[in-house]
Amino acid sequence: MKIPYRVRMTEPEDCIAYTHNKGIKHYDFFHPVSPVQKNEMDCMEFDSPSSEDIGYHEHTYGCETFFVTKGTLECCVLGERVLLGPGDILHIQPYMGHSFKPASENVRMNIMFQSMDMANSTGRRFRVQRNFPGRWEDPSLQKKLLEIYGSLPRSFPEAPYVDPKTVPAVRVKDSALKIHKREGITMKLKIARWEMHGVKEVWEAIMEPGLKVEHPAIRPEQYFYYITEGKLLFRVWENADEYCEFEAEADTLVQIPTCLPFEFEVLEPSKMFDLDCQIVLQDFFEEIERIEAQEPEKLQDEEYMKNLKETFNYWYDFVGFKK
Repeated sequence: MKIPYRVRMTEPEDCIAYTHNKGIKHYDFFHPVSPVQKNEMDCMEFDSPSSEDIGYHEHTYGCETFFVTKGTLECCVLGERVLLGPGDILHIQPYMGHSFKPASENVRMNIMFQSMDMANSTGRRFRVQRNFPGRWEDPSLQKKLLEIYGSLPRSFPEAPYVDPKTVPAVRVKDSALKIHKREGITMKLKIARWEMHGVKEVWEAIMEPGLKVEHPAIRPEQYFYYITEGKLLFRVWENADEYCEFEAEADTLVQIPTCLPFEFEVLEPSKMFDLDCQIVLQDFFEEIERIEAQEPEKLQDEEYMKNLKETFNYWYDFVGFKK
């Protein structure tokens, strides 16, 4: 069943576009939103190691975040070569040379873009390839388009294989920049605000069944989640009296539009990425942990806590947890 807030990432019918060309399946999930063009998301799936690879290049603007979900992906990053597997993340910022190609059968990676408008660039390519055979390869057209995309082709470097854990752009499975534990939930900072040009943070939430979270505030921010394990029940209020209820399982994106209250309940042990964390959450956790150690009485001061949450743009309520 098609749900307006849910995209099942392996279902072409949930996508806004789907193609299968030269051994690569390409799924478009969401176009960019807001003036900074964030939360654009798509997927590339390579049939085999002989599929066309993406050569070494860099960008003059924007960020790309690659979530490997199947197979083995070979990447070259700043002159070092790594092999990534399911659960690993690669985060690329401007002027970071990078390439990727499949190193096994059926390699799949989900890709999030910020300030790159990749959907329009992909749309241009499909339009020319479909309607004007042979014209896409015109060097003058390629040069002009690369200028528009801010993409700089590079010669492939002499790149040794290294341990992915030694490459700062790589976040290996289960790793984190910072970890914070509360009852029923463990939060792992995967990509920090200083790596996203100050726009947002990316966190992984590991949640126990029975956890319930509400977001009753009407806020202008969009909310964007990527479920990788387990099952959650979402409710999105479309008006004061009606809500849309749906379940979200592994390989599902949930996008909550602006100004809609919502809640979710964890039905099974689950893992979920908050891909557009508008809370200054690392700072908020630091402050909460300081208060717990130095001024615990303030945790019971409702007015103080309300002001603290507003300072860090925190609008969630953890309303229940049953073990």
